[in-house]
Amino acid sequence: MTSTLGAYATNAYWFGSASRQTAERLLHKTKVGTFLVRRSSKPGKLVISLQQSAKVLHLLVERRGAGFGLQPSAWEKHQLGKESFETLDLLVRRMRQMRLLGKGLTPTDVQQQQQQQQQQQQGEAAHRHPPHHHGKKKASLTSSGAAAKQHSNEKNSNNTSS
Repeated sequence: MTSTLGAYATNAYWFGSASRQTAERLLHKTKVGTFLVRRSSKPGKLVISLQQSAKVLHLLVERRGAGFGLQPSAWEKHQLGKESFETLDLLVRRMRQMRLLGKGLTPTDVQQQQQQQQQQQQGEAAHRHPPHHHGKKKASLTSSGAAAKQHSNEKNSNNTSS
């Protein structure tokens, strides 16, 4: 299977060697059914990490002859646990047809989430700590002071000339 792992990189939902914890962090606060596929820590196996209502499920995918299937122990009472699929993509398609999977999370989705979080954090930081305009106030005080001084000089000059 190691020789064919490169083939998965073409799947938008492939996250390579992302850890279980990384998958959980990435899927946190996504819609139910959102998933990604990654390498398992068990040699020669893959995992479909799937967001459920309260937690992320990690479904072990194993090789079955020339194909793929879900680990039978978790799916022994379900027809899907008995099926083999020629490719990982066909397994994912079947799970989508059965409405077990929704949208595949992509690296682009993750980048967009991170950008949105950064923008949100910057907005919150700006709201908590509004910028101080010491320089502008100083400048306006200075210009007001200069205007007052000029007015005073003009007044004194008018008093002397009369």
